[in-house]
Amino acid sequence: MITFCTNNIFTHPVPTRQEKLVKGVSREDWQIAQAGLSFEHGGTLGSNAKSNGPILLCSHAGMFVRLYAMTGDRLLLDMARAAAWARDAFVDPATSVASYYWNRMNNGPGRFPHHAWWQVGWIVDYLISEIMMRSDGAVDFPGGFVTPKVGPHKCYGFAAGKIFDKTASLCLPPEAIDVSEPQVDYLCALEENDKVFYVMLLNNSTSDREVQVTLRADRILPGKRCDIRHVALFDASGRQIGNRGANQAFSVPIEACGMTVVRVELEYTEIQAHRGGMGLWPENTIMAMKNAIDLGVDMLELDLMISKDSLVVVSHEEIMSSEYVTKPDGTRVTKAEEASLVLFGMPYDDIRRYDTGLAGDSRYPARVRIAACKPLLSELLDATEAHIREKGGRNLRYNIEIKASKGKEQRCMAPDYKTFTDLCMAVILEKGLGGRVTIQSFDARVLNYLHEKYPGIRTSYLIYLSATDFDKNLAKLNFIPDVYSPKHTFVDETLVAKAHAAGMEILPWTVDDEADLQRLARLSVDGVITNYPDRALRLFHLKE
Repeated sequence: MITFCTNNIFTHPVPTRQEKLVKGVSREDWQIAQAGLSFEHGGTLGSNAKSNGPILLCSHAGMFVRLYAMTGDRLLLDMARAAAWARDAFVDPATSVASYYWNRMNNGPGRFPHHAWWQVGWIVDYLISEIMMRSDGAVDFPGGFVTPKVGPHKCYGFAAGKIFDKTASLCLPPEAIDVSEPQVDYLCALEENDKVFYVMLLNNSTSDREVQVTLRADRILPGKRCDIRHVALFDASGRQIGNRGANQAFSVPIEACGMTVVRVELEYTEIQAHRGGMGLWPENTIMAMKNAIDLGVDMLELDLMISKDSLVVVSHEEIMSSEYVTKPDGTRVTKAEEASLVLFGMPYDDIRRYDTGLAGDSRYPARVRIAACKPLLSELLDATEAHIREKGGRNLRYNIEIKASKGKEQRCMAPDYKTFTDLCMAVILEKGLGGRVTIQSFDARVLNYLHEKYPGIRTSYLIYLSATDFDKNLAKLNFIPDVYSPKHTFVDETLVAKAHAAGMEILPWTVDDEADLQRLARLSVDGVITNYPDRALRLFHLKE
């Protein structure tokens, strides 16, 4: 009996009649499209049935695994593993150059450097397909658009995936991991909060293995002083099978043709740029946030208010402050004028005409003076996300304060806290940033409402004068938040211990003096919010 498998591959846009210029010659899109070219060398060079090498077998390895998962036809899985498990046979020991054309083994990379991209593509596609198959979908990463050149392999890394219901992105930090057994492959991933690192180990042997894994914590997150808090082992279904404490070197059992996932909790001091680093650039502006990204902060801290036309504005104050705001006519806002310049009473088109950067701020004399305005949250998020993509950086995270309070509501300076929260969350969720956002507030009503209506969002409880009234403060909440965030002067060893015992991180604000930063470092706080992220980065991380 012969089984025919049909595989529909959508790795190319649908060809059109649109004209395009190719080396000065006008061509229609369909004439140059590569749709349908997943079998470049079929029946000639590179076929696994020929003498030139296994290029086609390798190219289709990931697809063969996926077809096996659908059909149960063992021949498909055997073909995939024959190509992948034997791939080291095609690496020239002298040059470390892989050649999947047998007759070019020692001739270097040849005329086709793009084959290196193809090689990375098919290997990752195969490994991800095996991971998804061995975990029965408990670990899953989405493929993205790719021109495969040879074969239908997917390209990964454009979007985050799931590891046992936790969102994580693929990564492979150089020199961060060493695995003792050559018959064990691995891929790595990092949770969106940069606090959990995963190593997915695949046993390419028909025998059980016990492998030695060595991690270098300082290489997992480049530029950070990072330690390992705890290591746990999980089988392919997500069931915990072992603990390895805080060790950087440990043994891992893997069943024959099986998978073990190593979950590594990371420990480092998180640096948050308060209002984008208001000691350096105009506060809560796009320019300040971009500068903080360039410095290498872990998180951008910002504040939100609402305009008369219900738009979400990035601003700490509910009014135009005389500290740093210039009116459209070029004169400074006076203290007497503040009460008449309430953001909730102004349409955003009026708000954006007020400058927030040229006048400077006497509290921060070295701050850059530049034309700026209070941006919309949507504008700021678009700008920061684009900036981090341009820099090729990792996912950026945000600590966003909803500036609701009973007093503002009573003075008609803000909407009711539920409306306020819903308007802010609509923008955040529309941008797809829920997993990278922490919502902070002094208002317990906001946090309780968030926990009820948006249960997947991280929360941070801001505390001012009553920071040491730990139990009394938490009694105002219907749940335990992710972060306890007091004024830094109230933080001591006892408060840190209480927060950690309750399962919360502790994040003091606003810490600018180097002596205070050093004191908090000794107390092992989880992070700091600072107006001078450059100082904190020099102290806590590896920045020059």
